[in-house]
Amino acid sequence: MKAVIAGATGLTGSTLAWELLARDEFTEITCLVRNIPGEDQKGLVYQQTDFDMIHFEKFKADTAFTCLGTTIKNAGSRENFYRVDYHYNFMFAEACKSRGVERFVLMSALGADSQSSIFYNRVKGELEEAIINLNFKSLTIVRPSLLEGPRTESRPGELFARKAMKLLNPLLIGGLRRYRSVDVDKIASVMAEAAILSCPGVRIIENEEILTYR
Repeated sequence: MKAVIAGATGLTGSTLAWELLARDEFTEITCLVRNIPGEDQKGLVYQQTDFDMIHFEKFKADTAFTCLGTTIKNAGSRENFYRVDYHYNFMFAEACKSRGVERFVLMSALGADSQSSIFYNRVKGELEEAIINLNFKSLTIVRPSLLEGPRTESRPGELFARKAMKLLNPLLIGGLRRYRSVDVDKIASVMAEAAILSCPGVRIIENEEILTYR
């Protein structure tokens, strides 16, 4: 398969890129990024992209993944957050659909709900619904909880939350187990596997299922 990844320099996106490289099913991997990494990543094709103009970007793929995302703090405002987390992701999905991509894998978030009173969850839910309406042959939505993994950017608040979650995870049992933090390697594996299986229609993978993946 020929794959294209949006947001391949973030924690999940970069992990996913290496996961795809390790799998024989993927023969070509194009990474659409705002800035091309300084270090050469053998086997990955990086394409500097203006996501405001994504509809004019040239790429070929039959499988697409998006890990694009930011935080309100980094974005500077709710409006800028919405621009990245909703508009950029949706425009990428539209561009993929117009180029004949059949398999699309979206990294969303635990609690995504277009009717949520929580802004973050509401944006994620609105994005899910918008991409579902594009009617990809195979659409997988992955909803992880807090991510575990080595970030290159500094997020003090998230770092504190991750350390706290390591202590809390064993205590989250029964119905609370779904809130456990999850290793980014598992998320990448689940996303790659979903594309390979290519289940028709819409499949939603909740955090509980991600946690059980080996």
